[in-house]
Amino acid sequence: MYLATFGIYLLFTRQPAYFEADYSKGIVVAKNGLDTSVLHKFHLAPNGNPIIKFIEGSETYYFNSEKYFLQSALQPGQRVEVIFDPGDLSKANVYSFWGYWIEPSELLTSLFGFALLFGIARGITGKSTDQNKEEEKRKERLAKYN
Repeated sequence: MYLATFGIYLLFTRQPAYFEADYSKGIVVAKNGLDTSVLHKFHLAPNGNPIIKFIEGSETYYFNSEKYFLQSALQPGQRVEVIFDPGDLSKANVYSFWGYWIEPSELLTSLFGFALLFGIARGITGKSTDQNKEEEKRKERLAKYN
């Protein structure tokens, strides 16, 4: 149940939307924050994230990769797959398992929720599987003698 719910959540909450997005090849042009001339050139705010360039049609676009765990992984000159919203090209992201599909904060939050609900369910039932097996054996023994 958890996996099905989490999977559906992932399919319909990604930005840009998975079902409406287009793909392009991109290249890491710079590590944002290392060179202020790069920031002015691309009109981007300094936030320490890599700057990705991709081409759609005849236009070239740039965006900050906002996924903090990709900062050290992405190096200038590296080619990446970019997913973007064709209606709003400012909504672009590096298309990767860690970053687009799975974000650490979402994964940790959902696992915490799963553990909490599992604990509540187990607390309500009040019996572990070992206790249930012993109870079944006791009932079988009583049924034999009755």
